[in-house]
Amino acid sequence: MTTENDRPASVNRFVKKGLGGFFRPFLSVPALGALARFYHLKVQPAARVIKPLFGVTVMAGLTYKCQCRCTHCGTTPYGAAGRPELGEDETLALIRQAAALGAGGFYFFGGEPLLVPWLPGLVREARRLGLVTSLDTNGLLLDRRLAGVLRDAGLDRIGVSLDSADAAEHDRLRGRPGTFRAALDALRFCAEAGLDVSLSTYATKESLRDGGLDRLIALARGLGVKTRVLSSLRAGKWLERSDVPFGPEDIELLRSRLAPDVYWESLLLTSPKAKFVCGCSARTHFYVSPYGEVQPCCYVPLAFGDIRTEPLEKIVRRMWGSAMFGALDSATDCPMNSERFRETFGKVLSRPGPGPHPAELTSSPNDPAEWDAWAPDYGRDVDWVEEIHNHDLKELAAPDGRRVLDLGCGTGRRARAVFSGAARLAAVDSSHGMAAVARGVLKDLPQAEVLELDIEADELPAGPFDAAVAVSTMHHIGDAEAALAKVKERLAPGGVIVIVDALKGNPPLTALGYYREMLALHNPLRLALGFFRAFFLDTRVARHKAREVHLTYEEFRRRYAAALPGARTEVRHGIFGYLVWKKPA
Repeated sequence: MTTENDRPASVNRFVKKGLGGFFRPFLSVPALGALARFYHLKVQPAARVIKPLFGVTVMAGLTYKCQCRCTHCGTTPYGAAGRPELGEDETLALIRQAAALGAGGFYFFGGEPLLVPWLPGLVREARRLGLVTSLDTNGLLLDRRLAGVLRDAGLDRIGVSLDSADAAEHDRLRGRPGTFRAALDALRFCAEAGLDVSLSTYATKESLRDGGLDRLIALARGLGVKTRVLSSLRAGKWLERSDVPFGPEDIELLRSRLAPDVYWESLLLTSPKAKFVCGCSARTHFYVSPYGEVQPCCYVPLAFGDIRTEPLEKIVRRMWGSAMFGALDSATDCPMNSERFRETFGKVLSRPGPGPHPAELTSSPNDPAEWDAWAPDYGRDVDWVEEIHNHDLKELAAPDGRRVLDLGCGTGRRARAVFSGAARLAAVDSSHGMAAVARGVLKDLPQAEVLELDIEADELPAGPFDAAVAVSTMHHIGDAEAALAKVKERLAPGGVIVIVDALKGNPPLTALGYYREMLALHNPLRLALGFFRAFFLDTRVARHKAREVHLTYEEFRRRYAAALPGARTEVRHGIFGYLVWKKPA
């Protein structure tokens, strides 16, 4: 009997199984392919108003353990010795949460998922709840008996990895002798058991041209199984390989191989005319690591929360509303292959130590040449807009008669307006052009010094200071925790740190408060002309804003939680996050 709560899963299962089965041969018809695409990209997101994960496939890494040492591995570099992986009960709870939230599929991943002894029970529970179940394996443990066990548990689809049609080459790439023979046997056992099985491989620029991919497709056809082709990604061990992403010619070569039994990552993409859709970017799937971290994809090492400490729904909503998804150009390529994405998140992706790294550690580009060129006009374009903070800074930093460190001082105009009564003012900026303007603005304040230095790389001026203020600065800092540790060293006991940054994801009515306040501060005509000039005539502001990363309020709070424990955070003026931390006396 189907209950009210089971209906989303039943609908999802019918559609997902239908697209992967009966309807699949017809998806090469442009109209039907477009309809399937419309369902995935428009209908499913609309249904999430009622069921937050409607139609989504949850990809779960059961373990980072693996018998192979692949040269191209995209996930196991993130395993860390000593960290406890999710157990059977925790994974069952994840499956139940996903089903209750309307998910359509559950994809078991690794490492090597067959190393997890309770896998059949997980498959059985996911199938019982109406989820379409999938699994990827290297095949080393998959014998005839286990193929039958997985079939009886209700596994819908299985992929067996093969990197080359040449046995010696495959074993070399996998770092283990015998993996080629084991993979072939696994494909046969799955086909004999009646499982929906695919030979899973990845295309490279070389294999598209030297016949390597064609030989794999022929091998799969000889075994009577489908071929799943993945694009090459700059992820895992290939993170710094700029030669990996495909160009237009490579993509056309890949498209030319697509057929009813050869699909491009998704079962929907079997036509040479099919448009690729990245499930991560399109929000049709996400990943939960073996440690419980929620990521956009197994290959995107940004963590948005831990299912051991927060509900799945809350984490996914935060992730999909985050700066990461605002930095994606489209859903037609993997974020890891996007130059814009890597420019935005490069500092986080390249952090030392095993990932994934907390997504809130991301930062905006900080190009000294951009600031240098902008310095002469920055007062006209931006300084007057930031006057909205002046009263708050006087209230929170109480600068008069105190020693103040202004981090990212820019042109010095804010420092002059707010900190002119300070006993000592150290204004620092990494831009030579900005520092030069600031020296001119502050030249008649004997207590002021302007220092050209990088907050992350250089030593800060000697303290102690009673207040350290950073307005529209910290989102440009790659390692905020390390930078703030240096600031805290310079702070006197009882001193305060004040951080102000623009936020994203603000409720519309709250954001309107900002414009009301701006109208109260500035002549409406000046305001209109200023915004028009900044965004339409001199487009530096617009270009800069397009490259900036702004956090949601929750991400803003989480970003500084470890470095500044006990800090008070709030939203002011509708769109700005304010943080105040007081050093213990």
